[in-house]
Order: sequence, then structure tokens, then C-alpha cells
Amino acid sequence: MEFHYRIEKCTEDGWIFISGGAESDYGEANAFAYLLKKIERETGGTIEELGEQQYRIKGDALKLIYQWDGLFGITVIRPDAVEEAEAVAYLEKFF
Repeated sequence: MEFHYRIEKCTEDGWIFISGGAESDYGEANAFAYLLKKIERETGGTIEELGEQQYRIKGDALKLIYQWDGLFGITVIRPDAVEEAEAVAYLEKFF
């Protein structure tokens, strides 16, 4: 599967919105699952479910929270202690 991820926007309160590529026939929900599993695999971490459609990867030094929903699509929540540029650079390594 090939997805075309890109950062759509970042907000001051720590939300990062990611597009999985609308041109993909697989859809955004599948793009989210694929990205999460790719990060898990490449970091050697373990996906941990935090709540409804919210996940963290154990072993992720940035402690990002990955979320999917039908309204906002793929979103990542960064902790206040993590700079936006650091989180974006980290995520883009997996695109």
C-alpha cells in the first residue's frame, strides 16, 4: 500500500493534522492504521490503546498520541514539552 502523507496544519495547543492522501483508494482510516503500524515497526515500540481511537506507541520518546476519527481524520497530539518542529520532523521520517 502506498499513501501520500503530509502535514496539513499544526495548532498552538499541540494538534497536528495529517492527510493520508485523498487520492488513495484505501481511505483515511486505513492510512491511519498503516502509519501507526509503520511507526511501531520502525521504532521497535508497541501500540498501546488509550481510549476510543487513541493510541500511543510505548517506547516513543516524544510520547505522541495518535488519534483517528471521521471528522478530523488522522491527528497527532503532542505534549506541551515537545516542540512543534521536533514532532513534525519525527513524524515526517515515517512518510
